[in-house]
Amino acid sequence: MDIESNNNNMDEAIGKRSEKKKKGRKSKLLSIILELLLVLSLFLSVGLYGRVNKLENRILELENNQKIVKNILKLQSTEITKLNLSKSIDEGVVTDKFFVHKSLFFDDEAVIDIDLQPSIVTTYVGEGKFNIDDNELKKYIMELLVKVGATYDEGKLDEMKAFKDLKVHITIKNYDVAMLENGTLSLVKS
Repeated sequence: MDIESNNNNMDEAIGKRSEKKKKGRKSKLLSIILELLLVLSLFLSVGLYGRVNKLENRILELENNQKIVKNILKLQSTEITKLNLSKSIDEGVVTDKFFVHKSLFFDDEAVIDIDLQPSIVTTYVGEGKFNIDDNELKKYIMELLVKVGATYDEGKLDEMKAFKDLKVHITIKNYDVAMLENGTLSLVKS
């Protein structure tokens, strides 16, 4: 029995070693799999970070483009409003002495080209000159400009300057007649 018991002990020892080797192999295999998963997750994280970073940059670019488009639309809206104001003022603003023939509005200035009503035709001598008293001419022009200003201010956008804040060039048949600036009307002398 000694031999048999030795054999049994040896078999048990070999079995335990074999089991330990199997457990060791399993733990090494598990360790390798965990390391591969860690490397894979790290790789994916770096890839995702790069993608997220690219997406963030793209979003910033789109936000900047959106701001640019908003500014362009705002400018277009302002310019369209100026054109609409000109259209409603041209030949629509009238007094007994003058009517607006053509008007152009800019950010800080305006040009108002006026024309004559029959009651004042005989006083016009040409090239922007009249044969009437300067104060009387200024009074007639201001009557027209008050109506132009009211129409302009009623139709302008909030971000546009008020009519009183514009420098207004008054012409007749494209000849300079007067200038309205800071509420003061001055006749152009040549």
